[in-house]
Amino acid sequence: MKQDAQYLRAAKDRLAASRTRAELEAQLRRAEVYAACPEIAQVDAATKQLGFALMKSAISAHSREDKAAFDARIDAQKANIDALLSDREELLRAAGFPSDYLQPRYACPLCKDTGYTDGKMCICLKKMLAMERFEHSGLGALIRTQSFESFDLSFYTGAERTRMEQNLEICRSYASSFDETTTQGLLLTGPTGLGKTHLSTAIARQVMEKGYDVYYVTAAELFRTFEETRFSREDDAAPNMRPACCDLLILDDLGTEPITQYSVSCLYELLNARINREKPWIINTNLGADELQKKYQDRIVSRLFGSSRALLFQGRDIRLQKLQRRT
Repeated sequence: MKQDAQYLRAAKDRLAASRTRAELEAQLRRAEVYAACPEIAQVDAATKQLGFALMKSAISAHSREDKAAFDARIDAQKANIDALLSDREELLRAAGFPSDYLQPRYACPLCKDTGYTDGKMCICLKKMLAMERFEHSGLGALIRTQSFESFDLSFYTGAERTRMEQNLEICRSYASSFDETTTQGLLLTGPTGLGKTHLSTAIARQVMEKGYDVYYVTAAELFRTFEETRFSREDDAAPNMRPACCDLLILDDLGTEPITQYSVSCLYELLNARINREKPWIINTNLGADELQKKYQDRIVSRLFGSSRALLFQGRDIRLQKLQRRT
């Protein structure tokens, strides 16, 4: 999990930079406002003094006065602060500035770019963390361009287009309804270049926007990592548990990896772990059912189809069609 810790640090650093930028920009706007309207600076200074007095009153002992008198004094101080803030808004508007012009404009209004709300990780930090993983997986650029809206059905005709329209709608519905109760996966099958990765990425994009932990990896990369961990002598070479534990696993190009007894065993254990945890997957493969049966054991194929909704992709390679359209 060493790599995931690095991703979290990177996400927090980006969020901290956003917070710093928002506060610096607010300071620049404050200097602009004070220069245009010195009365606002005076109001802010008075508000700050009252704020300190209120804080001091709240934490100081009040044994010398009864509770009613103490509460009345606190309420009076709060009323004075509210009156000053109201004056400040009027002065801002009179000077031609919006009433919230001096407030920092945080990217996330929920946590004010701290990354946490009510002691829990904010959805903005979850999104940044997921984006960090996608950036390092090689899908960072794709996730900015491959969405449901950018999926072009004009590359399909006839019955193939009808099928792809159905696949698009199924994938769109899968993403929009994804939550903690989603346990069924998707198995996208068909020749290369027909949009399996595009729709997988579109699903990942929408699921991440909900704050879920999505992990994308190619089959070749995943099993290479398993092999490296298996033979590593490093003390910290612990197995990566994210493929088994994340909210949604996207395993791309299954069947292109070198097939060994060890890789087949790893695939079985991975599928089994996710089934036991009731965690779904999206698996993309160029292989059909018969080819999967030949490459993998029956117990793997039964889990693939038993825990997934299979979608068949048909048509002509879109990349070749795009080349032909350019010429």
